Amino acid sequence: MVQSLSIFTKLSIPILLLDENFVIQGFSDGFLKEFSAKAAILGLSLKNLSSNLPEKLIKDVEGALWSKNVIYGEGKIVSKEGKLQWYKWEITTVKEEDITLLITIENHTKSKIAEELYKTSEQVSRTGSWEADLINNTLYWSDMTKIIHEVPLDYVPSLETGINFYKAGRSRDVITQCVEEGILTGKPWDVELQIVTQKGRVLWVHAKGDAERENGRCVRLFGTFQDIDAQKRAELEYQKMANRLTLATAKTGIGIWEFDLKSQEVFWDETLCKIFGYQKQHHVNIFEYWKKNISKNELKKIYQAVDKATPENNKYNATYKFDKPGEGIRWIKAVGTILFNSLGEKIKVIGVSEDITEIRRTQLKLSTVEKSMESTFYNSTVGMALVETEGVIKQVNTAFCKSFGYIENYLIGKNIRTFVHPDEYLERRESIKQVVNGRLDNYQEETRFLNKEGGTINVILNVTPYKNFNDNVTHLVVQLVDITNLKETKKKLEGLLDISSKQNESLLNFAHIVSHNLRSHASNLMMITSLMLDDDIEEEERMQTIKMLQEASDGLNDTIVHLNEVVQVKTNANIDLKPIQLQAQINAVVQNLAALIEKSGVSITICCNQTIKVAGVTAYVESIIHNLITNAIKYRDSSKKAFIKINVSTTAKKVKLTVEDNGLGIDLKKHRSKLFGMYKTFHNHPEAKGVGLYIVKNQVEAMGGKITVKSELKKGSTFTVELNMAN
Repeated sequence: MVQSLSIFTKLSIPILLLDENFVIQGFSDGFLKEFSAKAAILGLSLKNLSSNLPEKLIKDVEGALWSKNVIYGEGKIVSKEGKLQWYKWEITTVKEEDITLLITIENHTKSKIAEELYKTSEQVSRTGSWEADLINNTLYWSDMTKIIHEVPLDYVPSLETGINFYKAGRSRDVITQCVEEGILTGKPWDVELQIVTQKGRVLWVHAKGDAERENGRCVRLFGTFQDIDAQKRAELEYQKMANRLTLATAKTGIGIWEFDLKSQEVFWDETLCKIFGYQKQHHVNIFEYWKKNISKNELKKIYQAVDKATPENNKYNATYKFDKPGEGIRWIKAVGTILFNSLGEKIKVIGVSEDITEIRRTQLKLSTVEKSMESTFYNSTVGMALVETEGVIKQVNTAFCKSFGYIENYLIGKNIRTFVHPDEYLERRESIKQVVNGRLDNYQEETRFLNKEGGTINVILNVTPYKNFNDNVTHLVVQLVDITNLKETKKKLEGLLDISSKQNESLLNFAHIVSHNLRSHASNLMMITSLMLDDDIEEEERMQTIKMLQEASDGLNDTIVHLNEVVQVKTNANIDLKPIQLQAQINAVVQNLAALIEKSGVSITICCNQTIKVAGVTAYVESIIHNLITNAIKYRDSSKKAFIKINVSTTAKKVKLTVEDNGLGIDLKKHRSKLFGMYKTFHNHPEAKGVGLYIVKNQVEAMGGKITVKSELKKGSTFTVELNMAN
């Protein structure tokens, strides 16, 4: 083995010999050179070289002692120079004398880089490969081919399933014929067809194939498979557009052109040749002829329009001057589409051009008209301003200055956003941006601005874009119709109408109540009186009639008292609100109702801070608390221990009085709309009058508050009264 070691030492291939304890027993010159090691490593453990070797190699060596087979591995390491190096190795168990393991190492960085570059190019161009073994009847797809078909990477294709991915009809028929001819005659194919991916997407693909034959028999088919969907669709769209343009421009004086950015080849139709004055006998290249008659500045503008195009925004639009031989300067407007290949590179521009010289001259004449309109701008009674697209004010008229209270010199140069009401800016910003970007021809809205004193100006805002000859928005014409006084007058009128409407509604409701209830009592009294006037009735019946008359009289009196209470609340429109200590009022009412509370067996708990005061009328507050407590007692559930919880809390400048009970409850789905109505009752209780909640609601609202309720049948009710906190 010693003689073998001397042979190993001279080899240029990296070789390493280890004993069973992984101690280095020998190495080649190639190993020392590859891993920048020294001869002193002899006798050292392999782990001493762990920083110089791939980590996976160390692990494979450790596992080699327990394996009878040759171990093949691959790994990478960053060299001391900072370069990434890839290695392959072979570990063989030899077990001769002191040698146990023989390790042969190969640097395959170059082939690995080439492999990575191939994968990258495959991904960029979306080109995969395929191979069909006709002997074993198997089909292989590369990862990219599977990605294009949108199948999992572990998908196993077959010849039949591979062909079935092609779209039924022409595509499947063509590929079937290509494969059959390839097998029979060895004829290669190069076709563009459509497939339907596993996810149901229809894609254009470029399929290439060839055949390998042995002894007159086809044994293998192989080829490439490229996704050309985006490019193909663009070409089809281009062809469709070209056909349409040919039809549309035949009699309009619009010429069609096509420019290949790679070859610099140009196509002009007959109309375009006339527009530019080009004749074939000039014997000059079309592109050279065109460039020769355009100034450098104009040419620069055209190239910039092409350069800024992207696959997402591939529209081309340019207006330029062309020096037409024999006629002089002509204005040309060109619009088109820029085509991109699958790598995102610009490959072609197609479009149409027209001579707009006459239009241009007309526009120049219109500039004279614009000057005459300037006096209209300054003398208009409507506030007007000329504003840059960024919002900077360039010009204002007198009416505009008057609305804001500033002089002209102060406003010019300021950004108009400075004067927009802060609550309006974000809401209007997007619409104004659409006008600036040319997506909206006009924007009108009612909005608010701030004047010099910080007050609000209500205006009808109208924004119109001012465009130049190239159809680009350069300025905005802002018009403001000041409607502040009109808004204030309208608000007062609406307030008066609202008050009148509520008063009329209240009056009609009250008149209905009075009419209905007094008519009922009058009818009852007339019937009783007619009975008393009957001479034939017995004395006992007469006494009973007198008793009925007394009861009817008492009922009429109760109705009049209730109606009087309602009138008192309704007529006290300008009541004087004073601070009222709520805890004292609650305690007083509870004290007055002590006998009723004790008799009914209801337990009452009160939670109220003695410092809380409300702005109200003492009589109203007492009446509200009294009605809510007596109602809770009156409509208690006799089948359970009744309770009433009174709680007072504060939020900001409001005081909330809550009265909660566990009584009979109210069906709010059925009765919510009439809960606070006059003479509305919801339980068959002998003492129910239907007046209390009506009066409570009116008293609460008279003090500027509101009342709400939560209730559920057989569970109880919670009434919440919200009043203003006393200052």
